Amino acid sequence: MPTTFDLSLVQHFQAGVHLQFQQMVQKLEIRCKQKIILPTLQQPFTKVGKVLVSTKAQHGKVPIMNVDHNPVVCQLEN
Repeated sequence: MPTTFDLSLVQHFQAGVHLQFQQMVQKLEIRCKQKIILPTLQQPFTKVGKVLVSTKAQHGKVPIMNVDHNPVVCQLEN
């Protein structure tokens, strides 16, 4: 088994990886929504409250957390 690779083999592999990545990005762009945000606008985000971590027995019930979800508005700037 060789311990080195020809430069042509490395370039061929690299070109294949780049092609696969570009095709994957195009497939993702079709399924994702793009949102244009102007820098003078306000953008709402959801702020999740604090929780306490506890252990759970195997096959035990998951404790209900009742975490607060508060909207927070941020002024966008460059």
